[in-house]
Amino acid sequence: MVEEPRCPYCVLIDHFMLLSPTGDGRFVCMKCGHVAFPENKIFQCLCSHCSAMRAFEPAKPRFWSAQKSVNW
Repeated sequence: MVEEPRCPYCVLIDHFMLLSPTGDGRFVCMKCGHVAFPENKIFQCLCSHCSAMRAFEPAKPRFWSAQKSVNW
């Protein structure tokens, strides 16, 4: 059984909405514009939902070079 790609954001009654194929290997949600590209593992969708989710990803650790300077 082949799984049909579905939008992770849009729900229709009791299931996630199916994504529509574009013909070039991509699938698009007709409601919110979410794009899935199953063949491309590094593809990142630019829809408003995905962009908002990436904004809340934890920041990469930063390494600060601190100098000890004490002025008494």
